[in-house]
Amino acid sequence: MMIEFRAMTYYFDLKLTNSSYTLLRIPLKTLKLFIYGTFFRLIVINAQAQQTSPEPIRGVKIGKNRELLVNGKPFLPIMSWAQPAKNYRQLRDLGFNTHTSGSADIVAAKEVGCYAVPGFREGKPENDFILGWIFDDEPDLPQGRGADAKPRQTAGMQDRGMNGRKTVTEVVYGGDQLTLLDSTFIISTIASHLDVPWEITWGPDNWIWYTEQRGTVSKVNPITGEKKLLLRIVPDVHRKNTLGLLCMALHPDMKNFPYVFLNYQYMKGSDLKSLQSKWVRYTYTGTTLKDPLVLFEIPADIGHNGSRIVFAPDGKLILATGDADHKNDAANSGNAQNLESWSGKILRMNIDGTIPEDNPFPGSPVWALGFRVPPGLVYASNGKLYSAEHGNVINDEVNLIEKGANYGYPNVSGVCDRPRELEYCASHTIKAPIIAWTPTIAPAGLDYYDNSAIPEWQNSLLLVTLKSQSLRVLKLNERGDSVLEDRVYFEKSFGRLRDICVSPDGEVYISTSNLDWNQAEGFPKENDDRIIKISGNKTSKIVSDAGGKTRNMKSSARAATVRSDAPGVIVYNNYCTSCHKPDGAGVPGTFPPLKGTHQVTGDKTKLIRLVLQGLSGPITLAGVKYDTEMPSFSFLFDQEVADVVGYVRSAFGQKQETVTLAEVKKIRGEAKN
Repeated sequence: MMIEFRAMTYYFDLKLTNSSYTLLRIPLKTLKLFIYGTFFRLIVINAQAQQTSPEPIRGVKIGKNRELLVNGKPFLPIMSWAQPAKNYRQLRDLGFNTHTSGSADIVAAKEVGCYAVPGFREGKPENDFILGWIFDDEPDLPQGRGADAKPRQTAGMQDRGMNGRKTVTEVVYGGDQLTLLDSTFIISTIASHLDVPWEITWGPDNWIWYTEQRGTVSKVNPITGEKKLLLRIVPDVHRKNTLGLLCMALHPDMKNFPYVFLNYQYMKGSDLKSLQSKWVRYTYTGTTLKDPLVLFEIPADIGHNGSRIVFAPDGKLILATGDADHKNDAANSGNAQNLESWSGKILRMNIDGTIPEDNPFPGSPVWALGFRVPPGLVYASNGKLYSAEHGNVINDEVNLIEKGANYGYPNVSGVCDRPRELEYCASHTIKAPIIAWTPTIAPAGLDYYDNSAIPEWQNSLLLVTLKSQSLRVLKLNERGDSVLEDRVYFEKSFGRLRDICVSPDGEVYISTSNLDWNQAEGFPKENDDRIIKISGNKTSKIVSDAGGKTRNMKSSARAATVRSDAPGVIVYNNYCTSCHKPDGAGVPGTFPPLKGTHQVTGDKTKLIRLVLQGLSGPITLAGVKYDTEMPSFSFLFDQEVADVVGYVRSAFGQKQETVTLAEVKKIRGEAKN
């Protein structure tokens, strides 16, 4: 096999040696490679969209005989066209996705050190090809600075787009440098060993101000790393799960109005029924925060409290509150639609807590209604207000907030497309999200980017996530009312990400949330939690494609379902792992375990019924009481239910019998009758 470069036409042609037949032709403008030293890398080429993204293979080395070693085992560089299934299994077992439903043809050349994998879907070739280059040695890796130095590592990304198509990419970072194809960013830690920095915001003194969930407000110099404690309110803060000191906002004119606004939860009495969410204004003296003025308090819950605060261009406070309904039940979820309740709303008020006269509902701070848990809020420089919201089990959302609008929860999730939603929308005007995710990603902090420092991110919403552990760059159209593209970065590189802010110079800062109540697999690390800086390398040219994984937007806000060779695992990872964890152990006291429980090892029809109908009310397992509702997963296809129930029983109950489609259909039919 040989690679031929046609200079006049600017193509790379992949051909068999001594043959005129071209296996693959790649336009040069599609093939953008930034090679840091000489090392092995896989690249996914989408010839149709001319997008480029790398594919992760961990532990890749070159052996003494120039053979390719992956995790110490030989990866045969010559593969037969006659054994596509075997070749696919080898690739899959090494940890990367070939976009197939069960087979892939592979062409390779031991001498040239290059191979290509055409992608398939349902037996039909697609325009995705995986290419690999093998070089002699691994590069000399950049060293990190100080206590935060880390070895070079790779982190793979997978996602399911609205059109049901998977795309895959890789982020390579080591020490202080991150490479995304032809774009280079500098990655550095400016603060470490924090305790869930829930809010980070750029201050007027060019320091980053941040809250920690335990009940402290501090600031850090992003250049020197120096920290200063401004406020400690630990005794009053009730820290448990998502409760504690949450969001913060600084008045945009701190010189004349030196006010800092905070939200936290506390217990007014002796039990959890007395939980309150307190919104307070402090005065900044130059060294501390003092003279707290309580703007208002609302009933809180052990979850679903929100929250974020931002300032509108007219100087009004904009506040996002959760629906205070951690059980997702009818008793409290009505808060989001109840105008008498301030929970599940976007509120607008003056900085002294009074209500503006031009609010849409006279005498009420409610600006918009119908929200579940909105942990992201930003007033962009385009003059528009956006929020990020946790869905229940489907449809995490980003919404464009408008005065007086209703965003539907709990009656509508995502767009109106299910029978009950359509019935509700027929008599109510509901504002649909500009983007939604199923499976859910657990969105958190939200910001807007419009700086030339990273030009490919201009006019984009920057969203960090907890469940998918990633930064998403949502490219907006010129009007700012639609998402054109969804690009994903750093997935599972830094763990759960809680908040994000942007400096005036266009540097991006993200905070991790690895010491919180629902820790991700492999975290926390020794130096968690952290505030991390992402900045463009001003000595390198940043071009139009910064890498990352792309999800093309379609009109529907509900994601399609993707089949897999291990569908039960995929369904479990998409919908169950964040609560029950990869090992089925759950979160003690919050989410029950699956491993070895009678619900898993007992009658499989009962487990099917549980998946389809959900569970409400307290249960006790191994002497531990749990009282968090499990939602219904009836939106899953019958085959997906069969797959995930079979996987759960096999992995966590040592039950090997098959769960059939007929069994699922029968139980679903019983529920309908």
